[in-house]
Amino acid sequence: MAHTMQCLGNRCLQTGRCRNFRPVAVPEVAPCSIFRQSCSLRAPIVAQAIVTSTARLPASHLESSVKALEQLKESTVNRYATETKNSIIAMGLTIHNAPVELREKLAVPEAEWPRAIEELCSYPHIEEAAVLSTCNRMELYVVAVSWHRGVREVEEWLSRSSGVPLDELRPYLFLLRDRDATHHLLRVAGGLDSLVMGEGQILAQVKQVYKVGQNAPGFGRQLNGLFKQAITAGKRVRSETSISTGSVSVSSAAVELAQLKLPTHNWSDAKVCIIGAGKMSTLLVKHLLSKGCNQVTILNRSLPRAQALQEEFPDMQMEIHLMPDLMQCVQGSDVIFAASGSEELLIHAEDIKNMSKRSVVVGGVRRFVDISVPRNIAPGINAEDHGGIVYNVDDLKEVVVANKEARAQAAAEAEVLLK
Repeated sequence: MAHTMQCLGNRCLQTGRCRNFRPVAVPEVAPCSIFRQSCSLRAPIVAQAIVTSTARLPASHLESSVKALEQLKESTVNRYATETKNSIIAMGLTIHNAPVELREKLAVPEAEWPRAIEELCSYPHIEEAAVLSTCNRMELYVVAVSWHRGVREVEEWLSRSSGVPLDELRPYLFLLRDRDATHHLLRVAGGLDSLVMGEGQILAQVKQVYKVGQNAPGFGRQLNGLFKQAITAGKRVRSETSISTGSVSVSSAAVELAQLKLPTHNWSDAKVCIIGAGKMSTLLVKHLLSKGCNQVTILNRSLPRAQALQEEFPDMQMEIHLMPDLMQCVQGSDVIFAASGSEELLIHAEDIKNMSKRSVVVGGVRRFVDISVPRNIAPGINAEDHGGIVYNVDDLKEVVVANKEARAQAAAEAEVLLK
């Protein structure tokens, strides 16, 4: 015999539940009668509740609810299919894959970086932009809402700003995306992608990109974080490996190249002139002094900067001139280094055509070492018999091979750090 709870009819008017129940013996063979009895008691109250509830809702409620539910399901299914993901794009050219003749056309002076960022961000698919332009490279880093459209817009800007047709530009451009773009910038900051491996000037230039970006609206959150990460990586590479040990820079390589080309390989036999008094000129003086050169002529647009350079190196005898004395100083020099920020050629072939030849001790010719980009000295001097030979940044490869071999182990350690 089974037992159940029988309703005594004392129901709550609010909940429809019975207040009093008592156990009743129920034959196991007839459960349906009890089920029907319970249903008959509950049915009027439940029906009344449904009628009351339905009466209070708008007629279109059911239709609206179904429609809203379908929209919710659809938005949930397509959420990740429709969501756009920004891409970090790195594009540009370097000394490894583009000649100086092309790099100088794309070079952007530091003072023009904010303008370039603004122009890039004016394109519809570019949200953030940064410019890294040095004598060895011209690279753009952008955050684009569309990978393909962003690439096309960067290419368009490069071609338009340089005046070089895109068909001529494309063979020399590198293109990297997201993780590869990030890793490339870390290697650049660490000096692993430099012509002179481990050189420290590139880290200072990456820091300058970050500094300039703080006042440029187009240098946004993603690039801000990326360049901070690159600066940290560059510092780690130099502090945790021996890659930057010794004298490593474009300027030091320029001094080594010039000394290699002198017949006696001795700086005491040559009169030296440096055009410019900036960072690269400072490094030139430093390395010339370390190689035994103790007298130079400095040419600069402003006197205070040249005097500051003179004060920094009291052991170096410096003769300071302003730019109007350029040809006079060139005529009296055997080796002329050009490291100015000028965007125009300063010395042409016709300028030295009538100058007297130099002494036999230095080979009877003037040697110009131009490490500026854009170049300051006309390359056409080499084609004319004017008693002059011009070397540019690309010619430094001749003296950096030994540098790379000596730093190969340190470079391998640095690559592990950056992974």
